[in-house]
Amino acid sequence: MIAHYLKIAFRNLIKYKTQSVISILGLATGFVCFALSAYWIHYEMTYDAFHQDANRIYAVRVNDSFAKGKVSSRLPHPIGRYLKEHYPEIEDYSVFNIHKCRLNNNNKWLQVNMASADSTFMQMMNIKVLDGNTNFMIRESQEIAITQDMATQLFGKENPLGKEIELNQKTKKICAVVTGWDEHSSFHYSFIGDINYAIGWDYSMFQALVKLKKNTDVKALLHKMNENFPDEMKRNKYGETGVTTFFLTPLTSLHYDKDFLHSDDVIITFNYIVYFSVAGILIIICALVNYLTLFINRIRARKKEMALRKVNGASDLSLIALLFIEYMMTLVSSIFVGMLLIEVLLPVFIEYSGIISSRPTIYGEALVYIAGISIIASLVAILPIYLFHKRTLQSSLGASKGRHTENLFRKGSIIVQLSVCLFVIFATVTINRQLYFLKHTDLGMVHHNIGSVSIWMNVDMNTWSSKIAALPMVTETLPPKYYPLVSTGAMMMGVNKWDGLDKPVKELEPLDMILASEDFCKFYGMTLLSGEWISEKSLATDLLITESTARTLGWKIQEAIGKHIYPEGFDESFAVIGIVKDCQYKSPTTKIPNTAFINTEKQKHLWFRASIMFKYKEGTWPECKHLIEKMYQEEYPDKVLRLFSEDEEYDHYLRSENALHKLLEFASIICIIISIFGIYSLVTLTCEQRRREIAIRKVNGATVKTITKMFFREYLSLLILSSITAFPVSYLIMKKWIEGYNRQIEMGCLSFIYIFIGIALIITASIGWRVWKAANENPAEVIKNE
Repeated sequence: MIAHYLKIAFRNLIKYKTQSVISILGLATGFVCFALSAYWIHYEMTYDAFHQDANRIYAVRVNDSFAKGKVSSRLPHPIGRYLKEHYPEIEDYSVFNIHKCRLNNNNKWLQVNMASADSTFMQMMNIKVLDGNTNFMIRESQEIAITQDMATQLFGKENPLGKEIELNQKTKKICAVVTGWDEHSSFHYSFIGDINYAIGWDYSMFQALVKLKKNTDVKALLHKMNENFPDEMKRNKYGETGVTTFFLTPLTSLHYDKDFLHSDDVIITFNYIVYFSVAGILIIICALVNYLTLFINRIRARKKEMALRKVNGASDLSLIALLFIEYMMTLVSSIFVGMLLIEVLLPVFIEYSGIISSRPTIYGEALVYIAGISIIASLVAILPIYLFHKRTLQSSLGASKGRHTENLFRKGSIIVQLSVCLFVIFATVTINRQLYFLKHTDLGMVHHNIGSVSIWMNVDMNTWSSKIAALPMVTETLPPKYYPLVSTGAMMMGVNKWDGLDKPVKELEPLDMILASEDFCKFYGMTLLSGEWISEKSLATDLLITESTARTLGWKIQEAIGKHIYPEGFDESFAVIGIVKDCQYKSPTTKIPNTAFINTEKQKHLWFRASIMFKYKEGTWPECKHLIEKMYQEEYPDKVLRLFSEDEEYDHYLRSENALHKLLEFASIICIIISIFGIYSLVTLTCEQRRREIAIRKVNGATVKTITKMFFREYLSLLILSSITAFPVSYLIMKKWIEGYNRQIEMGCLSFIYIFIGIALIITASIGWRVWKAANENPAEVIKNE
């Protein structure tokens, strides 16, 4: 019996091959999008979950005094012991600093992570010494410990103890082999060494973890910690710090926290992964509704077959089983195609996600997610299959009953598909418009075709400036007295007093300090709004500030000249000599920073890591970069090189948006294909079912044009209803998303109009030929055949 059902199901899939292929591909694509994004989300949410008692470990963080509303992980070294001594709820603590180092491996430089830590890190994180001694824990020791995996990578089966390696231009001796953990951690390390940082209350250079005792009320503990915030952190030898609040972040959720210092390898942020997962679910819904609608319409078309099977002794259960097996065959085919798609897309997925897992692990978990969503889809399908099966048998015995309900179901399914399609398209178009706007709107500065190069460790940068200027694609250079705006950023200081205030503010106002001159400002295409540029006659305490900085301090642009700022920790005030137009050199998702430009000629002690900025001809960056790297390798292969294009660095700010745009663009194409082919298939079935009606209309004088209009009017009304549903929801969601940027597009109504017209044209083109063909059939032949 099962073999018979399978044969019948296979024949029906072949009979309706176009609809079957579209359904299978649509479901498969939805499965892949959902499964991979679900796995990605699970991977992000399980960082550091492998640690013992991970659910009781929290990262201690504080408010960022230089960025309002943000959180900082940088703490002074004594904070761990302080918290352990003052709060009995804390069972254990660990203070450490994990930073990147350059490892010379046979004249090839590798970037590795070094943990500068003491015994608290070893103890709480359960790190064991497998071989050797603990000399690496001695402060300022030149000996280090290496993890077992890194030792194998560098030395194979050789014993690493006693071997010397070069880290950051310094020779270190390996004295121990310790346990490590994989890179599925926010604190991955390959080496453990001495703490080379100042460890007093005045230096916030460490990260801290605490393990809480079981059943601890975290909110109550945090409230207690903030009520008794240590004075040593509120003020240090440099003055008021602006740090006043503790935060406790679960270790397993730290990696995807928006304020956590992510690695440069992160391409798409966590919330965008969730958006992609939602897109996958929408594709599944669209494909499933499409398939169920076609499937149920095919059941109605087979009502005589079902009635004959009933007459010949088939039970309701057996008929439902027959139909359900056909449905399941489509579902299983979709799963198979989905797994093939995962195999094809896996390299790209791994590149985007940065996931470090074996293929079997990814396949296994993806299959679990696909199986789960398939079970839900099967349960959803059982009820309508049963109900429409019963209704079809009843309608086969007499007049066509329930036609109104059937039409409502068909129209409802089209509205669902079109609504999903319109929503995804509008989201994609809006993201595309916002990205274009962010890249092409006036930033108050020019970063296009600007590069920067810096070589540290005792290199004559003036000589290198001449070499860069001599390159054929370089059109302009600046001397090595500055730092690039986009790729490096600025120094920061806090301001709590300025002219116009009666008393200092309690919360420090962050201020970016950038080395500059008139040449520097004009190099970046800045606009002077008032006052004068920084020049040779300018003092060390003279400032150019941006217009938004003036507004933040309560000054009008024309009145700001001559005003004074009194930074925290400085004995002297700074005078404003000019106002420049706001320049967006930081991420467009952050507030435009308060910015001040200071005279670089009076800050020569900061030139030791300055860069050579240069402009290059359009389209020549790859060649220019290659030539500079070649010169560097020939002359200074052991030095630290920084080589950037400001275009690439600004795009780096937007890479999450770029990645999400590509993913949603893919989802939009799939939704359009599913919806249009679904509508085409429904029109085909409808024309087949309404052949007699069309023939009778023609006998009674209806023209081909009239019949064609009848169909178009129906589907146009469905598109209008879908738009009424989808566009307001799309607007509200995307409006909220756009508000996260400091420069925003106007939503307007043109996007809605263009999308509506575009989809209407696609629908017209997809169904026009089929309707025209049905309307041109000979009515006599149709009635005779019926």
